Amino acid sequence: MATSDPVLFRIQQLVMVGRRNLDNRVLLETLRMHMDGTECFILDDDDFRRYLLSDQLETSHGGLMVLFDCTGERSSQLVPLMELAFANACQPLLVLYQCGIGTGSENLISWPGVRGFFHDTVLAADMLRGLDAICAGEYWIPRLLVIRHLEQTRIKPDRRQALDIGLTPREAEILVQLSGGYSNQDIADRLELSCHTIKTHVYNLFRKVGVSNRVQLVNWAREHRFDDCDPGMLRLLVTAPLNPLEPEVETESHSSEA
Repeated sequence: MATSDPVLFRIQQLVMVGRRNLDNRVLLETLRMHMDGTECFILDDDDFRRYLLSDQLETSHGGLMVLFDCTGERSSQLVPLMELAFANACQPLLVLYQCGIGTGSENLISWPGVRGFFHDTVLAADMLRGLDAICAGEYWIPRLLVIRHLEQTRIKPDRRQALDIGLTPREAEILVQLSGGYSNQDIADRLELSCHTIKTHVYNLFRKVGVSNRVQLVNWAREHRFDDCDPGMLRLLVTAPLNPLEPEVETESHSSEA
């Protein structure tokens, strides 16, 4: 199912993450011919982790598309890779393909950044049409999966929960940026802070919100509408006293999950 979205993404790099088997090599060549001007390559899981931490990573907003091979029972292995991609790239477009019907990969559509989902029965021409739609700012997810996801997840947000957790002004600012899909480095640049400081604030938010990873934090922020938060609403969300001379937080560095 395609849904309308006015954003147009200029994909600079397309990375397939999976085994270098015959099917993936054929798909890679098909993508190279179809997406003229886009750098396309395939990496295994370990190489993909190294790529995300290297200077080869495409850092433009929405400039990276990642296709995750979900063959077999691979979906549980993809969770840390998706989280790492979301933390290091700037609003990457995540696509799941070779997904078995009724498998755990269908649950991954709830993750931030996932804009496409293709079952293992999809024809190559339909997959290319879906990728074109994603590049044009749309989502390409089967209708039945979207319906099931909405039925399982639609709840009325508890606005008081956001008001009562004792956010500082800086933490509220960072939640707004996180809900917009920005990486730690992007947020640091926008707020004129160090990346180390941003990671420290993110870990403090884990504790206050009661989540264990970045994806859960982003979902919480979006559920409480930090992604649509004007300055007046931001002040309402802040419950800790405002300190205009707030210093940067300096502590020991944490892992890359924040």
